[in-house]
Amino acid sequence: MKKLIVIAMSLISMGSMAQDHGNPVMCKKLSALDQLVGDWEGEGYIIDQRTREKKTFIQIEEMRYDLDSTIIAIKGVGKSDGKIVHDARAIIRPSDTSDHFEFYSFLADGRTGKFLMEKEENIIKWYIDVPQGQLRYTITIKGDSYHEIGEFGAGGQWYPFMEMNLKKVM
Repeated sequence: MKKLIVIAMSLISMGSMAQDHGNPVMCKKLSALDQLVGDWEGEGYIIDQRTREKKTFIQIEEMRYDLDSTIIAIKGVGKSDGKIVHDARAIIRPSDTSDHFEFYSFLADGRTGKFLMEKEENIIKWYIDVPQGQLRYTITIKGDSYHEIGEFGAGGQWYPFMEMNLKKVM
């Protein structure tokens, strides 16, 4: 009898811990980024900070809704000459305090960050403060075309250091 009571109490307490699936408010906010979701492939370049040499790569971006469409999970891998030169993961979620989004990035070298992401029409931007200025990333999506540029800004001037041109493949 004691065992039956313990089992019943366990089941009752588990039921009270059950989650509601999908937060309708978060899902609606995140749907503003529907055009990002899918598989993207293409080419890009980055300017080496030390040598100022332009290095090209082939990029694959996989962007998926996850956790009942309350986040977008991103996997980005860039290869040059068969070697991985860029390996990153990211999560985008609606901000709790504004109409913007929170962008969490994780790089293979251990760097991480949380940044405010804003969207207007088909343009998505986020900024990263760095010691000598600021980095600005801008994504423009038109149909199945994805263009991303990374720029360094200081003293009112912006200088490109990275660019990708991708096509939606799925």
